[in-house]
Amino acid sequence: MGKAIWWHRGTRAMTALLVAVAAAHGAVQSAAACVPNRPNDNQTYSAGTWRNPGSTIGGVYSKLRITNPYLHEDSANPISWAVVEFYDGLQFYARIGYEQPINFLLKHSTFVEYQTGSTHHAYGFNSETVGSDIYYTVLWQAGLPNRISFQRSGSTLIGPVGVGGYSPTGAEVLGEIHTAKSQMPGTTSSHELFYDTNIYYSGAWRAFDGITFQTNSTYHLAAKVTTKNYEIYDRNCST
Repeated sequence: MGKAIWWHRGTRAMTALLVAVAAAHGAVQSAAACVPNRPNDNQTYSAGTWRNPGSTIGGVYSKLRITNPYLHEDSANPISWAVVEFYDGLQFYARIGYEQPINFLLKHSTFVEYQTGSTHHAYGFNSETVGSDIYYTVLWQAGLPNRISFQRSGSTLIGPVGVGGYSPTGAEVLGEIHTAKSQMPGTTSSHELFYDTNIYYSGAWRAFDGITFQTNSTYHLAAKVTTKNYEIYDRNCST
C-alpha cells in the first residue's frame, strides 16, 4: 500500500497522509450526459456527505469517479463539479476535485479553489478521463501562519500556502450543480462514487463516517454504502 506522509513538528505528530492505491469497487462505469428535463432556475444544488468531528481537521481525502454530466448552457453559471473540501464557517474553505464547465477546452479538469476571508483563489489543472478514479486530498498544517496543501493522487498541485489563523472544523465530499436543468454527477444505473473517504483529526486518520445530504431529494440522492464509501446520482437520469 503506497503512502505519502507529511510530518509536522508539534502536538500533531502527523498532519497528513494520502493513501494512493486503487480500491476495488466493481467494474469501472462512467455516467453519460443526460438531460434531466427540469426548469432552468439558476439555483445551486448539492449532494454528498459531511462531517464535523468537534476538533481541527488535518486533512480529508477521497477517491472520486470522473463522470460526464449534462450542463444546461443558458444557466448563469453552467458548471458541474465533485469535490473534497474542508471549511470553517463562511470565511474559510479549501476544495479540490474535478469540474465540467461548458467551455470544451476545460472539460473534466482537476481544479483547486480556496478562500480566506474576502480573498478567493482558483486554479485549473490537467484534463481528466471520464471513467477514471482519482484521489483528491486537501491538507491543513498548524503554524504561523497555518497552511494548506492540495494533492491529486499523491502529487502536490498547490501548497503549502499560508492561510493566516484559519483552521478547518468541518468537511464535505459532494457533487454540485448550479441549475436544476443541469445533471447532478451520476445516474440511477451508474452512480458518482466517493470511496476510501478518510478524515484526519485528533492525531489519526479515520473513516469519514459522515452524514449524507441532498439539497433536493426529489432531484438527487446521496447514499452511504460504508463508513468510507458514498454515492450520489441524479434521479431523473437512468443511463
